Amino acid sequence: MISPITKPNRRILVVDDNAAIHADFRKILGAPEAADAELDAAESKLFGRQQAVAFEIDTASQGAEGLKMVERSLAEGRPYAMAFMDFRMPPGWDGIETTKRIWQVCPDLQIVICTAFADCSWDEVLEELNPLDRLLILKKPFDSIEVLQLASALTEKWRLRQESKAQLGSLEQVVRHRTRELEESQNAALNMMEDAVRHREKTERALEDLKHEVSERKKTESHLLQAQKMEAIGQLAGGIAHDFNNIIGAILGNVDLARMIPVGDPGREECLDAIHGASRRAADLVKQILAFSRRQEVKRQPMELRVIVREVLKLLRATIPAAVVFEADLAATPTVLADPSEIHQVAMNLCTNAWHALKGGAGVIRVTLAEIEVDAELARLHPDLRPGAYVRLTVQDTGCGMDAATLARIFDPFFTTKPAGEGTGLGLAVVHGIVKNHDGGIVVESQPGVGTTFQLYFPVFASAVAETAAPPLALPQGNGAHILFVDDEEPMIRMGRLALERMGYQVTTTINPTEALAWSRQQPDRFDLVVTDFNMPGLNGAELARQLRETRPGLRLILTTGYSASMDSAAARQSGFSELLPKPYDLRTLGEAVQRVLNPATPEKP
Repeated sequence: MISPITKPNRRILVVDDNAAIHADFRKILGAPEAADAELDAAESKLFGRQQAVAFEIDTASQGAEGLKMVERSLAEGRPYAMAFMDFRMPPGWDGIETTKRIWQVCPDLQIVICTAFADCSWDEVLEELNPLDRLLILKKPFDSIEVLQLASALTEKWRLRQESKAQLGSLEQVVRHRTRELEESQNAALNMMEDAVRHREKTERALEDLKHEVSERKKTESHLLQAQKMEAIGQLAGGIAHDFNNIIGAILGNVDLARMIPVGDPGREECLDAIHGASRRAADLVKQILAFSRRQEVKRQPMELRVIVREVLKLLRATIPAAVVFEADLAATPTVLADPSEIHQVAMNLCTNAWHALKGGAGVIRVTLAEIEVDAELARLHPDLRPGAYVRLTVQDTGCGMDAATLARIFDPFFTTKPAGEGTGLGLAVVHGIVKNHDGGIVVESQPGVGTTFQLYFPVFASAVAETAAPPLALPQGNGAHILFVDDEEPMIRMGRLALERMGYQVTTTINPTEALAWSRQQPDRFDLVVTDFNMPGLNGAELARQLRETRPGLRLILTTGYSASMDSAAARQSGFSELLPKPYDLRTLGEAVQRVLNPATPEKP
């Protein structure tokens, strides 16, 4: 056996373009002055305290110089145990490039990147360097104790790694020796080798089975993640149906009233306004459901959390029994950079869990929003948080609460306290993942018999949400352009024709996309614009657009759709459409879209 390396290596390289940083590291890690050293030795002798460790410090001002010093140390047989590396060192290599080059010649070197500002994220650094366990980040200005602790820990880690490598080398020698012995006694050990072969084959089969099981588990987990959303929607189905029935009832009732009221009576206009308002509510409800199920295009944007939280509370109020009291204090807060559908899912999961915690009885669910300043102490207790400004979403219930053992596992995937068949165990795991991806954190407090409080922290975003200008009172007016309106629904055809004609356009309509294609082929220049639905029997809107452009490449097109999993704004533009117009739309939205496409100089809708 090779003897393990016991002598510590305290050689440290500092690579930084600032000479003052060199001096700081020497002061923190280097040998103390003679007087200080004598005092330290005396204290150690009197009080039995371990004497301070001094490190051997070498410095370089640029990455290339540091690389040469590493190469020289290897040639001399006195390698460095670790290096403190500045992130930005103009005009030469930066910390990432220097680290990459040094690891090519000395892969065991432990490196700490020191930075006050990085041009790339930590994830990008990891992807660029593939650091394994050799890289740490130290934020400037750094603390002396933290530097000393890093130096002590990483030089000891280097020593242990070298010791492990030596032991592995020794083990390899033993293995080679034993292999030779086995080869020499091959005939005598034939039965033993056959057993080993059978065991190996059995192990390989077990590994293949395990790989298959892991693959299936990943597929199942992916399906269950979507199932968790559908589970939440299923729990709210009664409330959604309740809302839709109320909306439909308002529409039908006001239609009947409008028929009974004479033309010119103000009450008739009130009925029409009520019908319009109820239709708007139905459209908003569909958008909320689609956003939650992630079936529409979403992205992070500056937003106020209270807008989404209000939508969630409206959906839940229709489902949760009246015995459950909702207390909401949704104060105006700064904007956060967030994905609305993911925030919707987070709020929905937490509020639904709070309801379940009440065990079907009466209770209180309190939802609040507030701007919070996270201090150093709170950040220390919760590593996901950093000192600074946050918007805090709190969901509190007076339910059954959780003990410490349950609380420690609530974010584990597939962990649930619900009976079999009543939950996937993914709700809080999804919440945790979403909040972490938003650079936020979660603080949970719970006590059996008292209730549970979830506090979600989202970093404040500096930019404010732009205010949308109020639309003008008058409908946009056209200039007689000829529009072909294609839709397989007769009510949509009638509405489109009447509306566009009142706006000053010449309109031709058809419910048959094949007929529209024939007209265009007979007279390619007949139409200035085609407005077509996407989902139509025989020929969908995308295929119709492709064939229309074969006859007339410059033809302007607008696509309308009530819902399509495969068609979003980007896909519509790739198919040749100038705009995607989601249904339902009102006359103003239709008129503005037509005007923008026919007059490209008109500013696009924000």
